[in-house]
Amino acid sequence: MKNNKEVASPHWTGFFLLVEILFLVIFVGLMVVSPCASRLRPQRTLKVFFPCGTVGPVSQALEAFKKKKPEIQIQPVVDKGKPLAQRLKKGETCDLFIGRPEEMQPLLKEKLVDPTHQVPIAAQILSLVVPADNPANLRSLKDLTSPRLQTLAIAPAKSHPGKYTRQALQRLGLTGKIKARQVIPEDADSLPALVGKGEVQAAILFRSCVQLGVDAQGKPISPKRIRIIADLPASSHDPITLSAAAAANSAHPEEARRLVAFLSTPQARGFFLQSGFRKPAGDKTTSPRSAAKR
Repeated sequence: MKNNKEVASPHWTGFFLLVEILFLVIFVGLMVVSPCASRLRPQRTLKVFFPCGTVGPVSQALEAFKKKKPEIQIQPVVDKGKPLAQRLKKGETCDLFIGRPEEMQPLLKEKLVDPTHQVPIAAQILSLVVPADNPANLRSLKDLTSPRLQTLAIAPAKSHPGKYTRQALQRLGLTGKIKARQVIPEDADSLPALVGKGEVQAAILFRSCVQLGVDAQGKPISPKRIRIIADLPASSHDPITLSAAAAANSAHPEEARRLVAFLSTPQARGFFLQSGFRKPAGDKTTSPRSAAKR
């Protein structure tokens, strides 16, 4: 008897098997390539100008931002504040500028940074510091007029700490009383080294700079060799506010604005509070426990 059941030819069976294999290969390929493709997409890089005296907390804040926005890369550009501002004025491009009032205000006036995307981050603190062994036995700001104090280093008048130190001494009524004891180095950056090496009995400098002192050979001065006696009142000088603003010529304005917004968050400001800065005027951010104990 003739079997009526049709049997597929080996030719067609091989064809269908090949189609199934091809489909499987394409499907698996798409599953593998898709996430890879997303990783290979061009990443936006933000060029950030910030002053060398803020490297620690700014770097921490930028790293925290990158964890939240891994698709955004950061290109840090570090220098003193005034040279950075001059570079922007001369046409160099960046995406974000961080600076003090002396740098930020001229940039705002010349519309080189966006005033609608500018936020205060922190404020610098002026502190009275002494060598670890404190040979003059200073205990408070009142001891600035003590006969035990013979040498007090302050920064040059043209420097940031020098300007605000002179304001504070004048408002506190101390200018004339300590004039004969003043030691003024050529560079404000050398103040921590002068104290740490015991070359002066005391100095007034930014609290954040206690961590940045170096000697004449460029070797670090350990912060353990410096003691902070007291902070000068914020009311004794103009606000030394550090702020961030998106650059007007930013190639990535949306991402730059996101970074500006992040720098005003409690998380970002916490890095500054832990590094010798205080909250900017009007800010309600809660200080970290470590900052409260400093």
